[in-house]
Amino acid sequence: MPAVRALLLGIALSTAAHADEAKPAPPTPRATTIHEEQVSAATEGITDGKLILKTEPPRQLPLDELSRVDFGNMPTLTARWLGQDNRDVAQAKPVDGPSGIQDLHVQITGLIRNRPIKQIILSQGFYLWKSDTGKTKNWKLVVDHTPGSGTADLYAEPLKADRKDADFHVTVIYSEGDKALAPVKATTSTDNTLKVVANEGQPPVPVAAGTQAVVVHFEDGSELSGQLEGLGKEALRLKTVNDATLDIPLLLLRGVWFESAGGAKAKTEFTARLKKPAAEDTAFVRSQDQSVTDIAGEAQEVRDQKLRFAYQGESRSINIARLVALVFAAHPPSAPVDRPYQIVQLASGDRIAGVWSGLTDGVLEWQLPWGEKLPLPVATVSSVDFRNGKLTYVSDLEPASIEEVAYFDRAMPHRRDRNLSGEPLKLKGAEYRKGIAVHSRTVLTYAIDGKYATFKTVVGFDESAPKRGRVACRVLGDDRELFVEKDLRADQDPKPLELDVKGIAQLTLEIDFGEEENICDRVIWASARLYRE
Repeated sequence: MPAVRALLLGIALSTAAHADEAKPAPPTPRATTIHEEQVSAATEGITDGKLILKTEPPRQLPLDELSRVDFGNMPTLTARWLGQDNRDVAQAKPVDGPSGIQDLHVQITGLIRNRPIKQIILSQGFYLWKSDTGKTKNWKLVVDHTPGSGTADLYAEPLKADRKDADFHVTVIYSEGDKALAPVKATTSTDNTLKVVANEGQPPVPVAAGTQAVVVHFEDGSELSGQLEGLGKEALRLKTVNDATLDIPLLLLRGVWFESAGGAKAKTEFTARLKKPAAEDTAFVRSQDQSVTDIAGEAQEVRDQKLRFAYQGESRSINIARLVALVFAAHPPSAPVDRPYQIVQLASGDRIAGVWSGLTDGVLEWQLPWGEKLPLPVATVSSVDFRNGKLTYVSDLEPASIEEVAYFDRAMPHRRDRNLSGEPLKLKGAEYRKGIAVHSRTVLTYAIDGKYATFKTVVGFDESAPKRGRVACRVLGDDRELFVEKDLRADQDPKPLELDVKGIAQLTLEIDFGEEENICDRVIWASARLYRE
């Protein structure tokens, strides 16, 4: 037990130290060119299509020769104490299940959306509640978090003594090791004998109050969060987290997710419907018993905290607080963008396409596809990726055709920018941000329409797989072999390729079965990219 107490003391002191640390200095931006040169320096501005960096002497990097600028910012995690509000999903053990006692309830915001979470810890002094207790005896922290959401609710069994005015701390550990911390003070008394009131375990459908937090999903894959201020026949009005108000044309949108705890099942159904919209608009509505129903019809407008929605021949009114999601009716897709543009990734997890048109006094000027400008403080920006310049990553392109053949009837679809297990791309100790992971047999064909001059990549076996794989590897240009390796082996070094693709309309990447059937045939086309002349 002394060893356990020492460990708990160390964790508690570490948490307290983090809470008392001075605010860290902002990270230094890092620019990466299309030739993979990296320059770390503060950004000063944009002049004549060039990014000015505060190096000595100052560097001017043409925007069309940039691949990415990393600002490294993360969102600010905040925690709100809600006390004991008649919920019971946790107990004084490292296992799930109710105890009959009302739980402590803490709500956190500022999670990085769409970033997997490895662990969440609630601590108070020596005491720890963990979402993943592992082999420890720490009490279970129950986390209610809809995948992709920036908010979560935490539930924990109360301690024996009253903890009113005590300082608690929340630690979030993401799957890639990044951490976020937030303090929260217990503003109410706590009682470990306070029993759950019968028939009050489920909260009623909330009454609308103020604007609703939403995430709007664009046709091009962009996502932007904010407050829904209105919806009309032509546009949706959104107030962003930076207090900018945008009128977004509905033709650019796929749907709207309401951040009011729709639940994982509803989020899965919403995501599936986004990929294949119906002929009519679809509203996902929460009933009094908390179940979610989807209704087909026409979203007409949002006004006075109500959605006017036409279905079954009538125009009806739905309290906006009951809305879980909206998916707009299918319409012809927009033509692909063939001019240079960028995608900004915000610290919150938002990502939106546009043109980086200026940088003044620490604020990015972002020109949106429909003409409006969105000011983005540098402190809120995680990164900017450049598209359709002199460099294009193949993983950012949609294949014109896909052939994936399972050797033993177990298909393993290719993945972009992650290996087949969802982990970072790694070849013999080197990690790659971009690339395509495949399993034999996989043939991916891309329509590049003669726009590019050079194809570069490093092809080899995923280092996480056993060293038994053997495949046949080919790169084709308009059905002509540009590269062939009939016996690419896992026990060999990865192969760097640089191939001439001038005038080629279709580029094909092929990984076929090798001498060892398909055992451990996990191959990565690392940093696969195309260069214009």
